[in-house]
Amino acid sequence: MCIRDSSLFENTSAKIFDPNKRAKIIHQDIIRTYPETQFFQRQDVRHIMLQVLFIYATENEEVGYKQGMHELLAPIIYVCYKEKLEAPDHYLGALLDSRFVEHDCFVIFKSLMKTAGQWFIVT
Repeated sequence: MCIRDSSLFENTSAKIFDPNKRAKIIHQDIIRTYPETQFFQRQDVRHIMLQVLFIYATENEEVGYKQGMHELLAPIIYVCYKEKLEAPDHYLGALLDSRFVEHDCFVIFKSLMKTAGQWFIVT
């Protein structure tokens, strides 16, 4: 899903926060994620990071996006990519299907943020 095509982009985020500004802030952090590690320099990885963080921030306005969230997401993406299966043909196929890496990363990140999200709320 491209951010510009997302209904969340048009309906929710635009009312509360400029979505282009949010995406730019997230992107600035993403390009600094583990610069010494080639995996995090890949465009497909950066795209997934942007999507996950943007949609999370849009769905969770009370938390939004804060610097450091990309560091929590990075190991999740790394593990999901390493565990994916290109041609699932066994019982784990549904769990490790490469077509759903982005979705899996989002669900795991959202679950992590149920606890860690409180650290990012400014009071």
